[in-house]
Amino acid sequence: MDRQDKSSLGEEIAYIVESALENCDFQKLSQSIGRTVNKALDQVGKNVSQAGKIISDSAWKEKNFTQKPVQRDKPRAVSVRQTYRERYAKSGSMNALAVFMMALGAVLLVLFGVHFAAALFRAAFGGAFGLADGFALGATGFLTAAGAVLGGAGVRLWSYTSRFKRYVARLEGREYCDIEDFREISGRSRKYILRDLKRMIRDKLFKQGHLDQQGTCLMVTDRAYEQYRAALWSLRQRQQAQETEKQQKEAREDREQEGEAGKVIRAGNQYLAQIRRSKEAISRGEISGKLSRMELVIGKIFERVRQHPELANELGRFMDYYLPTTVKLLGAYEEMDAQPVQGPNIANSKKEIEDTLDIINQAFENLLDSFFEDVAWDISTDISVFKTMLAQEGLTKGAFDKK
Repeated sequence: MDRQDKSSLGEEIAYIVESALENCDFQKLSQSIGRTVNKALDQVGKNVSQAGKIISDSAWKEKNFTQKPVQRDKPRAVSVRQTYRERYAKSGSMNALAVFMMALGAVLLVLFGVHFAAALFRAAFGGAFGLADGFALGATGFLTAAGAVLGGAGVRLWSYTSRFKRYVARLEGREYCDIEDFREISGRSRKYILRDLKRMIRDKLFKQGHLDQQGTCLMVTDRAYEQYRAALWSLRQRQQAQETEKQQKEAREDREQEGEAGKVIRAGNQYLAQIRRSKEAISRGEISGKLSRMELVIGKIFERVRQHPELANELGRFMDYYLPTTVKLLGAYEEMDAQPVQGPNIANSKKEIEDTLDIINQAFENLLDSFFEDVAWDISTDISVFKTMLAQEGLTKGAFDKK
């Protein structure tokens, strides 16, 4: 019996058993299997007879004629067979085991199923039920169940090896294949195929089988898997290099921002120290209060820059003109205030500086307030969204509506 005949026999028995199991009809199961097996045995007999004749004819020709040189296979055919042997295991023994399991399971199921049904009928309707009847019921029931289990296992094993053959055929000699390609020939889900391939790799049906990390590709040679690992390593190296470069760039930008902010804060502290000295030197109630206010606002400005270094870029004129001019005015005021004679010119100049300090304080307060513009905008947006959500849920009942 050649490989094709074995495949046909297995498929026919699998179909018969599956049909009996699905329809729960075992009446014709033994007859069908018997016809199938007898047919296969007849074919085996014919093949043996034919093989004997061929051997006899070959011996006669070898005795009377010069033997012709054996024609070697083409190198390409040898290469294909060698490639197949290196990549895939033979599934013939598994097919034979599946056929044996299906046939034996069917025989057990039919032979003992009839006895089990009869024993069960006698137990239900036959009246007296002795120990022997109970033993017969249990034994035939066990063997019937064993036949069903064995036959079902054979069907599953046959289906398993058949899927393996379809997977190999789909590869078409390639070293790798996308799992989505297998879905077209199996009609199964990606999850089912992935589990199927993992089992086949574990069972060494794919001798050099590997799956990628994402479970999207099957590789059937160690060479393809090594190439995949090399490509994966190269990708990780590039990603790591890009991430390192990004981190270095961000750190560099942070250092630049912190460096600029540090310079601004150090210069601002020097101006604050000068304003504090002028306040201590003048020590008069009205202007001292204005300078205390100025010192507080300027300190808050630099505190905000310390928290948000990017704001240092917004203090160009403040550092280059406003603060130097303020310190210069305070120095002039301090010098005039120290004069023993306070003439009209000194008094008018001092009064003008005092009035200017109010304008400067207002300007510095506006600058500080502008640093919180983004925060105020975010808060206003959050409050608006919050009110809208409450109104949509019917929880406010017009509490936020304008009257």
